[in-house]
Amino acid sequence: NIDVMMELLKECPPVSIIELEEIFLEETQPLLSQLKVDNKIRIANNFIFVVDQRITFHKVNKDGEARNFDFISNEEIREGIKMILTKKSLSSDEMIKLILLSLGFKKMNHDQYFRIQNIINDLIDDEIIFIKDDILYEKDTLN
Repeated sequence: NIDVMMELLKECPPVSIIELEEIFLEETQPLLSQLKVDNKIRIANNFIFVVDQRITFHKVNKDGEARNFDFISNEEIREGIKMILTKKSLSSDEMIKLILLSLGFKKMNHDQYFRIQNIINDLIDDEIIFIKDDILYEKDTLN
C-alpha cells in the first residue's frame, strides 16, 4: 500500500488526508507516519505533499463540476494566483472571482472569499506579488 500511496501522491498533488482515507478506505496515518519519517512527504494544513514536488493549479473545464473547496490546498491556490498574474494584473476581488471560476464555482461564499484573500495577503507579505493602486502585480512587472 505504501508504494501505491506514493504513486497517487506523485500523480495527484496535493491530496488532503481526508481524501486519501476516502480513496484507501482505511486509516492512513501509519503509512503517512512512515513516509514522513523517511522524509518522502510533508504534511501542511491537512494536505500531503511529496518532498520537493512542484504544485500546479488544476482548473476545471468550463462545463466541469466544481471541486470540493476543502480539498484544494492553499499552495495550489497560491500557484493559481501567480500563474494568472504572469498573464494579467487584476484587483483582489477580480482575482478571487477568477480563481473560484477556474475551480468551477459559479458563486462564492464568505469562507472561500476570505481564504483566498488571506492567501493573497500572504503572497504580498512574502513579496511574491505586489499591490499598487488596488491592482495586484507579479513581482517582476512592478517598477
